[in-house]
Amino acid sequence: MSVCELRKRVGSLRRCGTRRAPRTTSPTFARLKVGQADRTLYTTFETPLSGALAYSGPNASTYALDVLVPQLAAATDDNPATPVTDLSKAA
Repeated sequence: MSVCELRKRVGSLRRCGTRRAPRTTSPTFARLKVGQADRTLYTTFETPLSGALAYSGPNASTYALDVLVPQLAAATDDNPATPVTDLSKAA
């Protein structure tokens, strides 16, 4: 059972990560510059990245940095042509 499924069963109010589709259709998010420029990183609790961030041991931290640093660089380079990967779909 995933963390999200467990939270749903116990009625937790915390969100289970953020996927692109629900955010891009939000009127509030659409008003933000980061939403308009599509420079946002998305992930969920079901990805290895989430596990690495939660565990935060030396190997997990190295993995998280290896995944996040290039994506953060792409998202902040002020070039809309640079793709930003949707990390919620990462295996």
